[in-house]
Amino acid sequence: MKLKAVIIATFILSAYCQAYAEVVRFEDLPNLVHANNRLIKAANANIRAYNERSPFLNQSFLPNFTASTGRQLLAKSEGNNLGAGQAFRLETYVNLYNGGRDSLEEQIRQSMRDVASAELLKESAQQLLSARRLFWQLVAIKSLMDLNERAINAARVYLKSAKTRIDHGIATQSDLIQFELQSDTLIQDQKRLLLELDIAKSQLAVIIGSPDHVSLEVNEQLTHPNHDRVNLTPKQISDNPDVGILRRRADALRYQELQLRTSWKPQLDAFSDFGQPTYIDRDARVGSDRREWFLGLRMRIDLADSLTDQRESKARLSQALATELRLEDTQARVDAFIHELQSEIPLRHELLHDAVRNEQRAESLLKLVADEYNRGIRNAAELLSASEQRLNASRRLIEQTRDFYLTESQLASLSGT
Repeated sequence: MKLKAVIIATFILSAYCQAYAEVVRFEDLPNLVHANNRLIKAANANIRAYNERSPFLNQSFLPNFTASTGRQLLAKSEGNNLGAGQAFRLETYVNLYNGGRDSLEEQIRQSMRDVASAELLKESAQQLLSARRLFWQLVAIKSLMDLNERAINAARVYLKSAKTRIDHGIATQSDLIQFELQSDTLIQDQKRLLLELDIAKSQLAVIIGSPDHVSLEVNEQLTHPNHDRVNLTPKQISDNPDVGILRRRADALRYQELQLRTSWKPQLDAFSDFGQPTYIDRDARVGSDRREWFLGLRMRIDLADSLTDQRESKARLSQALATELRLEDTQARVDAFIHELQSEIPLRHELLHDAVRNEQRAESLLKLVADEYNRGIRNAAELLSASEQRLNASRRLIEQTRDFYLTESQLASLSGT
């Protein structure tokens, strides 16, 4: 009786919570995930960070300024007083040519931003797939709970029938015990399903950013899916998030390799230098108030850094080749997985039709055996066996339907949707 009381109390609590429930529909999942999922928000923030770093090329041609000023104390001999002089200098230079490194830096930053965008697409696809899987699991668990509740009610009917047969002396106490065992087992299964339901709700609430998983409800039924074959277009396959990330990382490494390879090329600046020199730099023939202004070109080559960059360029090239090989392997694996899922879906659909037929046969068998049991032709063990067959056939149909939708969701996620 304790077990039954727990089940009844749980159903009353569930009914109370449903009055204030947050109802989630399958078509709402993309909006809920993209708006509330924390990992997707983090990926979006990462993109904003890369957007702040771009563009780069235009700013590389902006002038650079350096200004300095100070006073210098100078004594011409030991007996003379210290003299004080004011000195200042203003320098500016503008990049004219940098060996193409600035243009390549712009492409590198753009590639890294593309990598961040591909990572957002992958994170979105993964989180949406998790939400969809949990959604269908919740729907399946609720269907199994409804099925168990019907089985529990049927077991009560069998108990009542067994008591009647015992009272008429055409059955023994063992019939009653068998039906009680079946009823208790079903109630225990119902408690396990309640726990699974709570866990799945909790996990889904995290993904969609719901503050309270207890009041979360799914609004869907495990209906028979349509017969349309799910096919991904070549563009959808090429948009696979894992492939996209590797492709963009390979591009970034290629640009880095080209940029490092240009380290032997000189940097050419136009610069201007204006100021009043210190005492040490002054020419007495010109006078203490001399001003200097210089305008010209300056070329720089750092041989030590160039040698280091050449070595790093070869390292980047090796990394790019390794990434491209991983890209080819990932593309092949994705193609194989898509082929596997597209072949699996028709089979799962066919298994669904088989499960429907089996459920119908099991239902017919149970009705016949139950009628024969009431007429004294069958015994309790035979009725329990038919009841178990009917229950297992219905469970299998629910699980097959759930697995079909899970497979369909998995296939959709491979295109980033």
